[in-house]
Amino acid sequence: MKAMVFWTLVGALGLFTHLRGLGASALWQDEAETAVLARRVQSYGVPRVDDGVNLVSQNQGRDADAAGRWNYSPWLAFYLAAASMAVLGPTAFAARLPFSLCALAALVLLFRLSRRWSGSDGVAAGAVALTSLSVPWLLHARQCRWYGPGALFSLCLWWAYEEWLARAPRARLKLALASAALFYTNFLVFFAAAGGLALHFLAARARQRPPERGDVRAAALLFLLLLPGMAYFDVLGRADGSGGVPVSRLMNLREILAGADAHVFPFWAAALAAVLAWRTPRLRRPLALLSGGLLTLVLAPHFFFRYLIIFIPLAAHLLAETAVLSGYPAALAAALLLTNAASLGPWLGLGPFLKRDLRGFAAELRAPVQDPVRAAAELMAKTARPGDVALVSYPDLSFMFHVPGLRVVGGGQGPRPVQAEAVRFAVVRDEREKSTFPLDWSRYDAVPLDAPNGPWGNRPDPGLHVFRTLGGPPAVVYVKR
Repeated sequence: MKAMVFWTLVGALGLFTHLRGLGASALWQDEAETAVLARRVQSYGVPRVDDGVNLVSQNQGRDADAAGRWNYSPWLAFYLAAASMAVLGPTAFAARLPFSLCALAALVLLFRLSRRWSGSDGVAAGAVALTSLSVPWLLHARQCRWYGPGALFSLCLWWAYEEWLARAPRARLKLALASAALFYTNFLVFFAAAGGLALHFLAARARQRPPERGDVRAAALLFLLLLPGMAYFDVLGRADGSGGVPVSRLMNLREILAGADAHVFPFWAAALAAVLAWRTPRLRRPLALLSGGLLTLVLAPHFFFRYLIIFIPLAAHLLAETAVLSGYPAALAAALLLTNAASLGPWLGLGPFLKRDLRGFAAELRAPVQDPVRAAAELMAKTARPGDVALVSYPDLSFMFHVPGLRVVGGGQGPRPVQAEAVRFAVVRDEREKSTFPLDWSRYDAVPLDAPNGPWGNRPDPGLHVFRTLGGPPAVVYVKR
């Protein structure tokens, strides 16, 4: 009975926080990249970057192979979004839905994995609760991006590793398939998760579990599964940075430590977990998986907070287990959810002690942010004529998705020839950007929108996401008379 009540409450909370208002805001630039390429999958079977009207690129056109197929990142997310939109239509809700459902499925697997590690339903429930109430998790889980599937397949990988250590039937096959699924979701986070497995195995199990013939066969299978992607996406060629820009490992380390301390695994809680691990062996494996994953990310060609998302459930398990072992689970849980006292940052004057993000997230669910991207897209969709062109500084991909058929030029596409006479709409975030467009602005009317001038794309990153509608003057779209 208690289990039924628990899962009913968790299910209701999860559905509410992951799905309510899922389509209320327009897709921002990175989400729209996934969704527009998903449409190309629907049309061509593969993610073509150019459909004869619009080019999908955020890297000056360097995102495709010689045949015009996307090769900058794996394709799995495109097919997930394409399948959803084929059933539900080309809406923001449909584009985001499969990724949010993957995040919900990750919570179910987290409960099983946490219970397996801890032997406690209470710890497992705490891990699910902490993840479900993590605002960075929720914001990323609601995106039309790889984050939800990435977290799910990471948990599948850690589960398969447990099976392999226990010599369970078909564990090697599960390990290979989970690895391949994560690689083709995002190869960077695959290497991060694999780094955690390597650290634990080499430090704690290599002598007890020497490779067997079946392990060699599984490794060969995994090699064959990953080899096409390694070659096609030029994974090794990107190891030193994007576009030849040198990588700062020290910068990566600093940002990883700051992001983890503030939003994933607070410093003082991590220190307590490390101390407890000396006398509590069951803490050591998840702690090694997390530590190894974060250390591997230091080697990444670039770092964004999004790469930490897959580790939030793992950190939540460690926090829940640490809270129980400390003898003050309720107090520590309240401190983690309501304050930043367990983080090092506030003690160094680098942030507030009280958390406001849960309150902000609740406010956004009640009253979605007035979105200039959606307002601008609605205006252009109502008035656009065949052959019209929109010249935009940003976000070009959002308008490609929300105004089908309109030619959109600008953003990160690189040089694109366009006749000034064909430009019907112009979108700039700042008046200073007008000087970059070769237009006769006296022929355009500034049409105010029912939304303030920002943000043009509500990013999920901590510190960048806007939970409430901003004040200030309205955004405008310039429309040729």
